[in-house]
Amino acid sequence: MDQRLPQLDTLVKLRHAERNRQRAAWACISRAELAVQAERDQVAAALTAAQAVARRWAAPGATDVRQLGDQQRYGQVLRERLADLTRRQNVLREQLADLQQALLVAERDVRILENLREKRSAQAQAAQWKSEAGQLREITLQKVGVAPTDDFSDK
Repeated sequence: MDQRLPQLDTLVKLRHAERNRQRAAWACISRAELAVQAERDQVAAALTAAQAVARRWAAPGATDVRQLGDQQRYGQVLRERLADLTRRQNVLREQLADLQQALLVAERDVRILENLREKRSAQAQAAQWKSEAGQLREITLQKVGVAPTDDFSDK
């Protein structure tokens, strides 16, 4: 058996662990990005509602200047929060892209090592079969009474 196969198995396990770590990190960032998107949607809806209320209070007629000012300040707070969430979401999307690339590399590394392990295992198996076939040939020749060094190609 090839002595390098246990080392290769260890390396494959390490690459699997790295790939799984990349997957977990990607899933975590993805969940965070979805949460930020949901919060952005809520803040955007609140901002739309606040703007509608501010428009009603700014309409001609009985206008409460204090309430209008409060509503406009609330709208500004919501716009700032929305901008902050947008920046955060952009950062998370960049991280997702980086993690996606790292995950692709990890997947490729695992696939390469698994193919190498399969190839080496097949080579080791073929070498073992060849050795066993040679031993069986010698045993058969000994039982028949022919010397193992006889060459049968000329006969």
